[in-house]
Amino acid sequence: RQNGDTNASPFAFHTTRHSILGIKQTNTMKKSLLLFFSIISAVFCHGQISTKDSTVNVVAYFNKGDTVTYGYTHMNPKYIGKDTLYDAYLTARFQLSVLSASDKGYRIEYTPGSYVCAPDSVLTEAGRIGIKMVKAVEQIANKTKPIFVLDEYGSLKKIENSKEIISKWRKLVDVAIKTIYKEDPRLEKVIDKKAMKEYMLSTAKTEDDLWKLYEEMILLFGYHGLAFDMKKTTIENEAGLREFYSGKDRPDKYGTDNDYMVYAKQTTNIPSETVQTLVGEQLEQLVGKEMVDSLQNIVKGASGWPDIEVTNTHIVRYWSNGWPKETSTVIKVRPTSVVKEELAKPKEIRTIEWIDYTGK
Repeated sequence: RQNGDTNASPFAFHTTRHSILGIKQTNTMKKSLLLFFSIISAVFCHGQISTKDSTVNVVAYFNKGDTVTYGYTHMNPKYIGKDTLYDAYLTARFQLSVLSASDKGYRIEYTPGSYVCAPDSVLTEAGRIGIKMVKAVEQIANKTKPIFVLDEYGSLKKIENSKEIISKWRKLVDVAIKTIYKEDPRLEKVIDKKAMKEYMLSTAKTEDDLWKLYEEMILLFGYHGLAFDMKKTTIENEAGLREFYSGKDRPDKYGTDNDYMVYAKQTTNIPSETVQTLVGEQLEQLVGKEMVDSLQNIVKGASGWPDIEVTNTHIVRYWSNGWPKETSTVIKVRPTSVVKEELAKPKEIRTIEWIDYTGK
């Protein structure tokens, strides 16, 4: 199977539910997360690791009744001198259960679980406000159980009950807003109820919106149905540089026979001319206010605006049956002329790790 997308953006990982934590979105950020995974020609065959072809095939071999519980952590650190605060910092649990399995594909039910937000003491003001908004969204999300349909390889295809979820979302918005504003009346001074309602309704109008709400599924299953060389592969075009490699998973106490992993790194360079054009709110939306402030200081003592480099590194580890064990996504932003690559600090970190597994 061929997939010809060549415009995947590292900013595509910013999505609705979690990006409201002090992170503004651009149209680029709102694009489907699937873009990042739609960049490699796929070669399908049975078996995950093919030493003959030197490839790793990400294929699902799930069974009805398989159940995996995951823990998800999302952080947006902000560096203030020697201290680190967060525009976003939360953890959540969710459970995936296979409702049906056949040679045509799978149906997986997503059950939301508990979530924990960081204390105000480690959050920025934007982070504290964002937490209030997230709690309002979670009140609704926790009352829904989306059913995801995957093909025979484990590639995500659709949300079976999307219309039901959208309908329920619309009915519960008023209740969620009333509850959250009652708990914290100060929120009214920051975001009036009408604006909050419009925003929350906009997050679940279509099935595409729901994909953004459940980005965890893309991070876990975005590579299913693809084949990767067991050597470093580099793809360079106008969008930037992409690097991939895959192979056997690292040893752990659970054993690694036929377990495997996939590594992907996308580097995008924003030239100084573009940086200068985007100065102000647009650039802030892309790289964050802290980076804009740093660039302003750099310009005062230099001849012009520096180039900016954005790297998005995504790693997924799998069991031999294709269930993801864990995944990590790290986005870094740096002005290339003043910060060495190894010194670049993460702007966004997302990790998902299995907690409990029941299956055949």
